[in-house]
Amino acid sequence: MIGKEAYITPKPGTIITYNGTFNLDKLYKEAKKWFRDNNYLFSEKEYKEKVWAHGNELKLDFIAERKIDDYTKFWIKANFLMLNVKKLSKDVYVGSFHLNIIGYIEFDYNNKWQYNPIKKFLFFIYNNLIIKHKIENVIGLKLYNEVLQFEDLIKRNLGML
Repeated sequence: MIGKEAYITPKPGTIITYNGTFNLDKLYKEAKKWFRDNNYLFSEKEYKEKVWAHGNELKLDFIAERKIDDYTKFWIKANFLMLNVKKLSKDVYVGSFHLNIIGYIEFDYNNKWQYNPIKKFLFFIYNNLIIKHKIENVIGLKLYNEVLQFEDLIKRNLGML
């Protein structure tokens, strides 16, 4: 059943884990550039750093959205958590790196179909009968491929590919 949102990743997201060295500045700039090059509105929702004796903890949350048409919008959320992080040089760090990526499609983002029961019913019929095939095999596949491209960018930066 397709509702207001259709997740193309598992709802909790996909996870990339890595232990070793990474260039955080380069990774941040390339991720931001990737979103811009793919016409997403990018924002950094959160940046936190905690200093511990055994190594720092860094948390970054990215959120990016792209309007496809007047009805459909793509969302990619990337939640970075880096533990036991120690700075080796200017931009190079060592530590445990975890990334959770969530990708989903939002329908009727202007809520034109949500303000009365009849329109909500028509919204359900439209998504689940009329354009279901298009959602699953065209729109969803496009966002899925973009999430995979973003994952590959991160993995290349970490030296995992």
